[in-house]
Amino acid sequence: MRIRDLFYETFSAIQANRGRSLLTILGIVIGIAAVISMTALIDGVKASLVGELGLSQSRTVMIDCWPGREVTMDDIAALEAGMSDDYEFITAASYNSGAISNGVAQENSTLLGVEPEYFEAMGTKAIAGRVIMQSEEDAGSRVIMLDQAIAERMWGSADEAVGQSVHVGNDDYTVVGVVGSSGMMNGYSFVPLSTMQKRMSGNTGVSQIHSRTDGVLS
Repeated sequence: MRIRDLFYETFSAIQANRGRSLLTILGIVIGIAAVISMTALIDGVKASLVGELGLSQSRTVMIDCWPGREVTMDDIAALEAGMSDDYEFITAASYNSGAISNGVAQENSTLLGVEPEYFEAMGTKAIAGRVIMQSEEDAGSRVIMLDQAIAERMWGSADEAVGQSVHVGNDDYTVVGVVGSSGMMNGYSFVPLSTMQKRMSGNTGVSQIHSRTDGVLS
């Protein structure tokens, strides 16, 4: 049978059963449209959820260190040496608490000694000034990043706090930056980890381990 004859017979069949043919075509169109619409809707919802939850970006792995013995920087170095290529870096943090004073007002704060990678891992940014630098970590510098609420109560604004001097423990610290207050990190101030270990806590142990993986949900 020639193609022309095939088309002729098909057209004749459609003409003879117009109602049925119309319903069949309509059903096919509706079915295809429904599949396309549902696929687009599912992809849109997935993209929205992934974007809002940050699942399309690098993700942070956080471990609290409460073993039977102290976790030291040597342990961190050993973990880093054994990390797979899925992880970009590993960094440590140590907690303490103390009073921060500017000579006029005094605020109690949770002090967190961190390495510079901590801010990248946690997505923490300075709303004024800057974050702690590697050179300050290496030197055990007396610098501090204040919580926004503390900075505002002491000086009226985050910008005014940058460059000021505060007293913590037995030492004076220069405010290099201010971090935004949030539900989980409200009241936290940051110093270099080496400064925390040498001048505040007096030990080489760490309280948390943070690592970042570049795995992406597909």
